Amino acid sequence: MSDLFKQAFTVAGIIGFVFLFFLGTSIITGNLNTILLQQRKFWTGLCGERADAPVCVLALLALGLIMTGYFIQNPWVLGAGLSTTVFCYFKYRETLVRDPFDERD
Repeated sequence: MSDLFKQAFTVAGIIGFVFLFFLGTSIITGNLNTILLQQRKFWTGLCGERADAPVCVLALLALGLIMTGYFIQNPWVLGAGLSTTVFCYFKYRETLVRDPFDERD
């Protein structure tokens, strides 16, 4: 594996660790629900009510970051693209969840 990808995976790991630290801090301080509501409002304002639109936006962003990072040989941009790919997968998994109370009359 080339040094570029080794460095990029290290950067992606650092970004993931920072995200987990932020998530843990949000849970401990009780701000997680506020953050989740703001995130939902952001995606609804950006993409409307389509469930697959945030995934498409994140996939295009990840593809752009990965291609840019690879062509300019920058491990930070490439690592950010790899981290965005993981976040895109999490958003995709979120679209598969069905609310059991939506189908009740």
